[in-house]
Amino acid sequence: MMITAHSDRTELKAVGILREFYPGIRWIWKNTLCRVDAYSVTENVIIEIKTRTKHYDRLMLEYEKLNSLQQIARELEMQSLYAVETPRGLWCWNVTDLSPVWDVLELPYSTVDNKPNIRKRVTFLNIANATQVF
Repeated sequence: MMITAHSDRTELKAVGILREFYPGIRWIWKNTLCRVDAYSVTENVIIEIKTRTKHYDRLMLEYEKLNSLQQIARELEMQSLYAVETPRGLWCWNVTDLSPVWDVLELPYSTVDNKPNIRKRVTFLNIANATQVF
């Protein structure tokens, strides 16, 4: 397997760290059409992993991402986790039953495309409410 994108390398590193909590975790290579980054049949979880180059005490989660994670988890009868790595550590939330308050913000279309901003439904997860993996 050839890993060239920086985000793939950092996500693979995060999977290695998460294995301390979830030994059966497996990374899903980005060239698949899967909407999650990792899973563990033995631990009964699916995981979305984000990496940030700056640390924030509150981390953003988009409505579409949460909705997708929860739907996949329901279909597979698994728990859904959202993990975010920053320069200060890796935090993980169980978002299986999360029903947050939503804000609508003007944000970039994506982190890689140079397109005009669009309106997105987002919520913010406080790291004080997460499990710090490292």
